[in-house]
Amino acid sequence: MKIPQLPNREIHLDFHTNGDIPGIASEFNPEEFASVFKKAGVQGVCLFSRGHHGYCYYPTEVGTPHPNTQVEDLLGEQYRALQKVGIVPSVYTTICWDELAASNHPEWLCQRGDGRLMKMDSLSSEALGPFGAGWQFVCWNSPYRHYVLKQSLEVTRRHPDMDYLFLDILFNHEPCACSWCRKGMTEKGMNPESVEDRTRYSYESAREFMVFINEGMSQEFPEVPLFFNSRLRLTGCVEEGSRPEVPLMGVNILESLPSGPWGYDHFPLYGRYFNQFDHALLGHTGKFQKMWGDFGGLKNQAALDFEVIRMMSLGVAASIGDQLPPRGKLDSPTYELIGNTYNRVKEVEKWLVPSTAIDEVGILLSNRQKELSSVGTELDSETGAMKMLAQMQYQYAVLDAESDFSLYKVLILADGIIVDDALKSKLLVFSGNGGIIILSNESGLDEEGRWNLNELMPLNYMGQHPNKPYYVRPGNELKESLQDTDHVQYMGGSLVEAGRGVEVLASITPPYFNREWKHFCSHLQTPPQLPSENDAPELLQYGNTVYFASPLFECYQNFAPKSCRTMFSFILEKLMDTRLLKTNLPTTAETTVRKASTGETVLTMIHYIHQRRTNTIDIIEDEIPLYDIDVDLYHPETISVSDGETGESLDFIQDGKRVKLKVDRISGYRVLVFA
Repeated sequence: MKIPQLPNREIHLDFHTNGDIPGIASEFNPEEFASVFKKAGVQGVCLFSRGHHGYCYYPTEVGTPHPNTQVEDLLGEQYRALQKVGIVPSVYTTICWDELAASNHPEWLCQRGDGRLMKMDSLSSEALGPFGAGWQFVCWNSPYRHYVLKQSLEVTRRHPDMDYLFLDILFNHEPCACSWCRKGMTEKGMNPESVEDRTRYSYESAREFMVFINEGMSQEFPEVPLFFNSRLRLTGCVEEGSRPEVPLMGVNILESLPSGPWGYDHFPLYGRYFNQFDHALLGHTGKFQKMWGDFGGLKNQAALDFEVIRMMSLGVAASIGDQLPPRGKLDSPTYELIGNTYNRVKEVEKWLVPSTAIDEVGILLSNRQKELSSVGTELDSETGAMKMLAQMQYQYAVLDAESDFSLYKVLILADGIIVDDALKSKLLVFSGNGGIIILSNESGLDEEGRWNLNELMPLNYMGQHPNKPYYVRPGNELKESLQDTDHVQYMGGSLVEAGRGVEVLASITPPYFNREWKHFCSHLQTPPQLPSENDAPELLQYGNTVYFASPLFECYQNFAPKSCRTMFSFILEKLMDTRLLKTNLPTTAETTVRKASTGETVLTMIHYIHQRRTNTIDIIEDEIPLYDIDVDLYHPETISVSDGETGESLDFIQDGKRVKLKVDRISGYRVLVFA
């Protein structure tokens, strides 16, 4: 299949509409429909052929039209109206959530290991019983798979020039144990009673389903890109992650609604991982206050502005999710909101999408097996590393063991990376070429729990430190950056002995005792003892290799002690000969540095502040300007610096290999172009 260059400004137009609702598309007007999108600066729209309630919105011989539709070929009329005004259509269909198929074919439904049927609330991901309002799962290993293929082929025959086909919901709430899966597992020699085997079969059979759809579609439509949603997973266990599935996609769409379960930490992790693949990337947020299906919910303008520029600053095209009301008339305030965002960002998008990352630091994903999901909630260590780097304006990527390490100056192995012989060989080459390696806690151990990097840092690993929490006391050099006191390390850490030639930059001061029923002190952790020359090391350096005994990055994600970031910053400044970007931006700002498709270096500076104003949602309401920003960028030969939005030339000073200037104001975001 081809890999398209996607429109930069898209709409994903949900239309999951229950069969009991009357007057479907009764207010639909094709010219008005297209005009609303055009005025809002929209370049592409993903239209529905079939939704989660199971109904089709075009004349179908394979599926079932919505019983109350007033427009026989709603999809076709939408499609042609958009094309008339130069907007590119793509088409949506669904996989595991189809209420009509679930009702008509209960034998196709997914089962849990205890025999209950699988059903889920899409907002909370909560498992539901028979009377819960939520989606039933239809198994892709049942004969339903043939229906999905037939319907996909049917709608593609009607619209073979679609930009891509979006196949939604290819995941299970938990590994399926239905009769079709039990049969398939038995044929493969797996044990259906084993949760581990059911999990492995779920991964394998999902990929087999993707191959089945790819092969069936490519016989007639080899040029139509396919996308399977709900397959994005970040893990250093490469075979269980997304990397093997990238070749089965014609486009990667990063669903990430910050007001849903994804949160604001999700997109930068996923975007910076998928940047490494030669695939079109589309980010996917929503206009909703909450998430999908939030009729009447409108996101604040500043929040939508932030989410869209954040995508584009990583070279990712933007898609905003909406849901078409049942009567088929678009909501005017929604498209005023979207138009404000898209009509501003279109002035800078040419510098950003497409573009290539210029990164200094790589964060290696943990390869310890975890429960995988597409919302990233299990990535505490990686998220902590990401936050610290972003707050200090370092440029970074997210990697797995098959990534190209040579592109980076620094590799971070955060808290729990198992180092097998293959990864060890790559690390030795990286270090031998001058690369800096930062490890923490259990990173660097082999699968047996033994230290496996003596060539990079000789040390004796003795397991977990007996005290949790413990305290960190800076050594003489670190005291210049970190206050000379005992800093609590809330999550404890590892107990190690430094080998010959290893420099100890900080040590562990233990408490008098652990807090337990036999003895405790005050309300939280027991205070520290007096430091001793026999205290175990916390921070060690051996050449270009650094080791923190504590889970520094997970601790920062959970508690955000500034001491963790200060120690991390001290190491980066000590070992990196130069850094790409220096600014006086606050820690609430985000930056990216990228190479435009036309060759210029592009700096994007973004400043919006999200607050937890509710029990469940982070809110951005205000655009808070920043003034008098100092920019110091590594850029050896600078001819000009200009504002990417207005084209205005900016004064600068070339100081050796660095270019320096002062930016008067950032209103939400500012894009600078260095030629």
